[in-house]
Amino acid sequence: RLAEPGRRRRWLEDTTRAMHVTEIGIELARLPAGLEGFRIVHLSDLHHEFAQEVALHAAELAAESECDLVLVTGDFVVHRVTPGLENVLAALGRSRAALGVWGILGNHDIWHDRDAVEHALDRHGLRRITNRAEDLVTPGGRVRLIGVEHPWRRVEDWPGLIGAGEALRIVLSHTPDNFRRLARLGVDLVLAGHTHGGQWRLPFIGSLVVPSRHGRGYDQGVFERDGAVLHVSRGVGSVGIPLRINCPPEITRVTLHRPGG
Repeated sequence: RLAEPGRRRRWLEDTTRAMHVTEIGIELARLPAGLEGFRIVHLSDLHHEFAQEVALHAAELAAESECDLVLVTGDFVVHRVTPGLENVLAALGRSRAALGVWGILGNHDIWHDRDAVEHALDRHGLRRITNRAEDLVTPGGRVRLIGVEHPWRRVEDWPGLIGAGEALRIVLSHTPDNFRRLARLGVDLVLAGHTHGGQWRLPFIGSLVVPSRHGRGYDQGVFERDGAVLHVSRGVGSVGIPLRINCPPEITRVTLHRPGG
């Protein structure tokens, strides 16, 4: 049964509207000294049609955060753009991020309402980075920001997209399934969503179903491989049955550190 107000937590608790702000520090082996303390806000899977007030709250929290970048890893919609998304994007457009708000599309955006989603993002100044890279110059060093919408929009030249040089390489990938390939190519940080953290989780068991070829291997949280780090967001919204059980929505504030920093 679902938890009732004032009752102790039970096996099944409706956390659909229980927004969390998760604060994490991530050590990157190749982080330039000048980028120690670099701050990112990561949010994903807004799926704004269900629980629109939750998506708006997430956007407002992201916009109010003192940070260098706000990065959104796709799935703004379940099926279509509504006026609710305009409100969410307007809130994100008020972000204080020094280097702006950037995003990619997810599978729902691409499958159902791609042109409308892209036009909405453009209207509100959220910069799309579809299967391309953008080099950002900061006082502390260069950041190469890379957007990957593969496999829904295929990447043909992975090494060319990742590039060479001394820049910090941060990748937005809607699915964590691209992480192992990206790690082999020498990126530093991959931000992903798509999994919703399972959306339904059971105590002592965790996620039940995760849309990934790695199963529950990358369902939520932080992972390391070949010198790269992956952060998978639980996301904000839901699909299918519009509930999140024992799996609250989140935005994540990430602070980057050098090893031992």
